[in-house]
Amino acid sequence: MALADVLKTANLTGRTGPRCSVCLTLEGLDKTDRAALEGVLADATVQHEALSRVLRAEGINLAAQTLSRHRKGECRR
Repeated sequence: MALADVLKTANLTGRTGPRCSVCLTLEGLDKTDRAALEGVLADATVQHEALSRVLRAEGINLAAQTLSRHRKGECRR
């Protein structure tokens, strides 16, 4: 099989397993809370660990590493 044929049918998305927890959390929030969290996620001065602590205190269980992957675009969207 030629490389061109393989590339046409290959799964190159890298997405395996369950969806990103941050994406799922964002989808479940109301419009105001979603906008607020998206704003904080976009702010590079906010540390992953600090954000994780605040979210956990509000009942949203997202680990710092999960937030980091999402911010880098390395999550399974």
